Amino acid sequence: MDAPAAAEWPVEGAINSHAAFQAAVRSVLTHAAERGVRRMHWISPDFEGWPIDEPPLLDTLSDWARPRTVHMV
Repeated sequence: MDAPAAAEWPVEGAINSHAAFQAAVRSVLTHAAERGVRRMHWISPDFEGWPIDEPPLLDTLSDWARPRTVHMV
């Protein structure tokens, strides 16, 4: 299974602010790590504004990648 059904995703409704976007990234990554999602596609011209330099998010990303083969495109 590459991804849970859409109804299972932790983010609902519009993301209408930078803070809401960052919270959604954190939430989706935590959700993916907890459920064994094996593939994610992150697309951005420069990833500026993404919270990917935060130590807690990097820890979660490491936890997601560590236990199995994953693909991040």
